[in-house]
Amino acid sequence: MTAAALEDIDSDIEECDRSLSLLKGHMVLNDFEKRRHLERQLLELKRQRRQETVMSWRDLLALGREIRALRREIDSLGRTKDTAKNREAPS
Repeated sequence: MTAAALEDIDSDIEECDRSLSLLKGHMVLNDFEKRRHLERQLLELKRQRRQETVMSWRDLLALGREIRALRREIDSLGRTKDTAKNREAPS
C-alpha cells in the first residue's frame, strides 16, 4: 500500500515540476500567483512523500521486532516440546 501511495505522490510531484518548468520557461506567461501556488504544492507533496517514507520505515521496524519476538516464542515452544518428549520417553 505504501508503494502505491509513494507512486501517486511521485507522479504528482513530476506533474507539478513540469508545470513549474513551463511557467519558468515562458516569462510572458509567468503568473506569479500560479507559480507560487505550484511551488507550495510541490513542497507539500515532497513533505508528504517524506512522511510516507518515514511511516513505511517505522512499520518495517515494528514488523521486524514482531517477527523476532515470534521467532523467540516459537523456539521456546520447540524447546518445551522437546523437554516434554524427553520426560515421556521410557528409560
